[in-house]
Amino acid sequence: MHRSIAYRLLRTLKDHQLVERDSLGRNGLGVSGLAEPSAATFSRPPRPA
Repeated sequence: MHRSIAYRLLRTLKDHQLVERDSLGRNGLGVSGLAEPSAATFSRPPRPA
């Protein structure tokens, strides 16, 4: 995977609060947003695949 793609993916995960940065600057999974049901709201129902 090219570095720019990895950074773009990391940024997207950060925007959705699925990745957090620790005090040393390392990235790790941040699942705090998944623990609250109100955090996962959708504007429309999912479409069938």
